[in-house]
Amino acid sequence: MIPNPEPWDPLLVSTSFLKLAQTWSYDPAGLHRRFTEAAVKINRSVVEEMGRALNDSSSPHRSEPNQGVEPGKAWYLDAAKRNHRVLRESHAAWSEWMAASIADAPGLDDDHRERCRFWSAQVSGALAPSNFFWANPGAVQRCFDTDGESLQKGYANWLRDQQETQGLVATVDRDRFQVGVNLAATPGAVVHRNRLMELIQYAPSTERVFQTPIVFITPWINKYYILDLAPERSLMAWLRDQGFTVFSISWKNPDSAMQDVGFEDYVLEGALEAIETARSIAGTESVHAVGFCIGGTALASLMAWLADPASRTNGDRPASPVAHWTLFTTLVDFSNPGELERFTSEGAVQSAETLMERDGYLDGKVTETVFRLLRSDSLIWHHAVRNYLYGDAPSRSDVLYWNSDSTRLPRRMLSFYLRELYLNNRLVSEQGLTLAGRQLRLSNIEQPLYAVGCIQDHIAPWTEVFRVRDHVRVPIRFSLSSEGHVAGILNPPSAKSRRRYWSGDVELGTAPDDWLATQTPLQGSWWTDWAGWLSDRCGPQVSPSSLGTAEHPVLCAAPGTYVLE
Repeated sequence: MIPNPEPWDPLLVSTSFLKLAQTWSYDPAGLHRRFTEAAVKINRSVVEEMGRALNDSSSPHRSEPNQGVEPGKAWYLDAAKRNHRVLRESHAAWSEWMAASIADAPGLDDDHRERCRFWSAQVSGALAPSNFFWANPGAVQRCFDTDGESLQKGYANWLRDQQETQGLVATVDRDRFQVGVNLAATPGAVVHRNRLMELIQYAPSTERVFQTPIVFITPWINKYYILDLAPERSLMAWLRDQGFTVFSISWKNPDSAMQDVGFEDYVLEGALEAIETARSIAGTESVHAVGFCIGGTALASLMAWLADPASRTNGDRPASPVAHWTLFTTLVDFSNPGELERFTSEGAVQSAETLMERDGYLDGKVTETVFRLLRSDSLIWHHAVRNYLYGDAPSRSDVLYWNSDSTRLPRRMLSFYLRELYLNNRLVSEQGLTLAGRQLRLSNIEQPLYAVGCIQDHIAPWTEVFRVRDHVRVPIRFSLSSEGHVAGILNPPSAKSRRRYWSGDVELGTAPDDWLATQTPLQGSWWTDWAGWLSDRCGPQVSPSSLGTAEHPVLCAAPGTYVLE
């Protein structure tokens, strides 16, 4: 990390590009040579296009691409095609030059190099020719085909986004989805509620169930129902259909009154209380706990907290309420946290803390913008082109609906999370992390672990997720899913699936790439491998428990009230 940033440059963008310029100042001849090569490529594409235009205009036979188009319109369409060709080649030459100049900058340190690479890619994506009407032949053609109606609809879409999404381009038609109807619709009930969370118990769908229940510690960035989308993709529904009793946390969307809620509250009032409640309702000594993303970091912290020697009485440690556990795309070691590192410098954290001073929370639109910037081509510019230039309605994706259903983050929790984990990497450091009076050491954990990474994950890179094996001394089975952070987890078994996964046990000290080299790629879903691992550990099959008990009565039907806030 680069300390003490200037307050005017919280993300260190200017600082990194100034460093880039300084490194090339020691090799001006090399920079000039590269610049000249790029300029020659751009000039060549312009000259070639001018020659093509002159040949077209002198030919008595207009070419076929525009056959059937009125002569007046054909001229504009030809111009758009010429613009697109020359700008595409110029844009490619500039982008290649910029990428190579960053990659080959002599003596530039890795932090600055990665930051320059990330932000130059953002600029390159924004300047892509297809983002501009007169350089996008498809948009021009659509305008002609609809007699201008596509641009009218595009302008209406833009106006709506200014009013409803604070200027962020809409990615989804929000009117197509309703939580509790066609999302988060797996039958169940809220059986516990506190200031932080509601605990949902799903209704069984089989006559017999495995004795040990499964409790999900879901992320509190966005809503819990990413694991309970449309029924055919709901992990919650699939697990109960395999004979498991399933509980899930649904977190409250925090307001100003919750500004002093800390990370330890999410761990103890959230994760631990949910586990104890599920254990009580199911009448079991322990549960299987699952943590996803930040929920997984909270679960790992809880496991270390429960395993702390300070919890021993008369030399004996009390029985853990967790018999075994699973982590989905979870970081415990934040030394290389992926592309989010571009937003977690000291200056960025200070800026976030300043933003939170007034309201006591970070608004969900800020986190949504950050996550969209990480995949700006698919989450910003693709939708801007389709919605504004083509006049299309936003998509009907349930994942994109969930992605836009953003949540606020309480001030104290977020400051702790960014500083102690992203900046200081305390959970695995020598100094360690102290939580509610106990020193957390992952090496104290004794319960077997199933961990899942996703090969295209940009938020929690799978090689970093794999590094949990450096810090726990328990049997680990690891599954690597194709796709990214969300799509790799939402991977229901299907005969038509073209997805792949790799599953195998992990030996202590094995490097991620060495482990992968010994695995056989399998077609389909890692869910089946996980279900087999769970069924070997979740005890005999018994009659299902009721929804709730006298001590934990049903409060309302799933999906509850917090998810609607």
